[in-house]
Amino acid sequence: YRMTNTKIKKMLNEFKLALNEYGVILENVSSSFTKWIINGKIMDIKSKMMLTNIELDKDDIAKTILIEIEEILNNESRIYFEYSISLPYEIATFYKLNGDNNKYIEYLNTSYDEFLRIEDILDAEDKKFFNDIEVHKKIKEEKVQI
Repeated sequence: YRMTNTKIKKMLNEFKLALNEYGVILENVSSSFTKWIINGKIMDIKSKMMLTNIELDKDDIAKTILIEIEEILNNESRIYFEYSISLPYEIATFYKLNGDNNKYIEYLNTSYDEFLRIEDILDAEDKKFFNDIEVHKKIKEEKVQI
């Protein structure tokens, strides 16, 4: 299934609306914990926007979004748990698609190491579910190939 450009553009507009809302929330909260959660949501949306723009052959926009994500990462010492595996993987995908193999491997390793760290603390039943998550399967497959 491939989305039409119209649907992709609609999705990007919805992402922008969500970013605006999270931006307003971020400006109006003082708790570092709340800011940490909101920054995680913002980075997740931006990473989806980055990959969507690559699909539209808008690599310059994708690169700008990547820079924005990396700025947040540099200022946020902890990635929100929910995205600590998928976000580095999506950044790795950007670099892979743009031919920067060193950065691709760096972010893929970050993602894989975080996957292993979390997997190690799960019980057997949770590990089974955790290993069946699609992005986790992709990370393991790609890690074997490098």
